[in-house]
This record gives sequence, structure tokens and C-alpha cells, in this order.
Amino acid sequence: MLKIKRSISEGTKKVLMTFIFLFCLSTYSQTADVQIIHNSADPAAEFVDIYLNGNLIADDFEFRTASAFLEVPAETPINIDVAPQNSTDVSDSIFNLNTTLTADETYIAVANGVLDPSQFDDSVNTIGFGIDVFTGAQQSSTNAGETSVLVHHGSTDAPTVDIVNNADDAILVDDISYTEFDGYLDLPTADYIINVETSDNSSVVASYAASLQSLGLADEAITVVASGFLDPAANQNGADFGLWAALTAGGPLVELTETIGTNAFTDSNFSYYPNPVDERLNISSNGIVETVQIFNMVGQEVIQVEPNTENPQINMSGLQSGAYMMKISINGSAQTFRIIKK
Repeated sequence: MLKIKRSISEGTKKVLMTFIFLFCLSTYSQTADVQIIHNSADPAAEFVDIYLNGNLIADDFEFRTASAFLEVPAETPINIDVAPQNSTDVSDSIFNLNTTLTADETYIAVANGVLDPSQFDDSVNTIGFGIDVFTGAQQSSTNAGETSVLVHHGSTDAPTVDIVNNADDAILVDDISYTEFDGYLDLPTADYIINVETSDNSSVVASYAASLQSLGLADEAITVVASGFLDPAANQNGADFGLWAALTAGGPLVELTETIGTNAFTDSNFSYYPNPVDERLNISSNGIVETVQIFNMVGQEVIQVEPNTENPQINMSGLQSGAYMMKISINGSAQTFRIIKK
């Protein structure tokens, strides 16, 4: 393989790599289209190099970045390799996927997990590094004026969840677990608030603004990935949990902004601290805190109190370390928040 010195400009190197890849591709008569999404929140894999059949096709590929749709050989075995940043060649590979793609098919390939699971919290999922592939990907919406949304669960320490439309409590995605895809949702291009809820719908992990209209996503097909760690402190201080969207054109993923709660909570000057918490969680509010419920990440209620005061303290010393959901009712309005127990 032709080696390119690191001293040349990044722009020149990318042009040369593209030329080499296209030259190699020209020897194949049948092809498929693949978009690659880097969703491994392992800090050691923040940047990686991607090889196809020994040829570098993505150099210094950054976490929460997507490629454009790449034309790759089909109906013949191919090797996709992931190597550390600044790798010399494919011999530096740390992960290999050998597969055969179908001609004229379109795929989404998402890199998830971590390089060394023994260094991370694996109490919920097996989180070794891997590439999860969806067959039948779209590069535009099914219906004119709508947005087609593919959902993928790629958060290694998050439980099975539902995704629910906040406006009418309609379940958009039901019981999706780590590494799973849920087929395309064809949605009117509008701005939504969506909740990520535990699978029994007992608590809300977080709420997000899915601003399809504001982002100009009419006629587009996107992939929304659950990304990062619910408990970063137990996972090498990796990226925090969130929902991120990959566009067909590739580039940095687009963050779906986490919402800050209801007006009732904002008007009450509500806050809670510290988070992470060791023994006692302090809640500060100008309104009456009526109930506080704490749920573990499989939806079981582990604490339930009715303080009926403005500034209660919640004793969490008896809980195991990890991520929990806290549902608070203030003046008749309820909101759910994520907390970490040390």
C-alpha cells in the first residue's frame, strides 16, 4: 500500500487517500452504499482510523462524526478495520469486521462500545467494541415534506428504553436495547419534545428537543443515536448521555438539546445538589416539594418520600453507586431528573 508522509498537508493527504480508494473501488463491478457513524464514547477511541480492504478511508475519524454514504464493494467479502489515531497501516487494527454486502443495498454502520470493557462499568451491558449494521438505510425521506428517522441505541450503560412523544404520550420506539435499531419513523417535519423513558414507562431518563423543522430536515432521512454514558464517572469520564443525529451528508452529529423542565419548575427557582451525590441530596425550591421518588435504571422505585416543604434533603446513603431517576412534584407539576450516586 502507498504510504503518505505525515508532513504533507491534511487536505492533500485526504485527496490522495480518496484517489487511492476510488482507484481500488473501480476494480469492482458491484457496489453498495454505507454510512459509518463513530459512536464509541471510550475516551481512548476519541479519534480512530478506518480501513476498507487495507485502504485508509477515514483518517482521524472523530467521536460523534458520520461519514457521507460511501460506495463500497458488494457481493464479495470485505474487511472493515478500526485502528488507533495516527496508525501506520491496517496492521495496527484493533477491530475487524469481515462481511459481504448485497449489491445496490444501502447500510448504516455504527461503531459502539469500548476497547477494554474491564476498565468500564459493565453491570448493565456487555460493552466491548463493535460495529452494528442496519440494512435498508435511506438517503432521503419516504414521503415528501416529512423526515424519516432511524433510531439506534448505542449508549453502553443505558437500559432498555422507550421513546415517547411528549405532546400526546404516544410511544414512538418501544423497548429498544443497546446495539438495537428501530426501523424508520416517518414523521411530519415539525419540532417535537421527546422523552426517553424506562421500558415500563415509570420514569423519564431525559427529555429532548427534536427540532426537525428548525433544523430544516424536510425530505431528509436521519439516524438518531443514543450516545455516551449515563454514569460517566464510572466509565473513564467519557461523554455524557444524549441523543445525536447523523445527517446523510455526514459530518459532526447534531445534538438534540436536552430540555430544562416545565415552567412550574423554572418559576420555583428549582435546583438540586450535589450531583453526583454521596449521602444527602439537597433540593432547593420556592414552591412546596410534595413528593420525591427515586427509581433505579430498571424502573424499580427505591425511595419515596413526601416532604411537603420547600427545601428537603433526601437520604441516599443506602443506595448502591450508579445512575438513578428522580421524579419530583412541585405545586402539582412533576418533572424527572437524572442523578448519580457515588
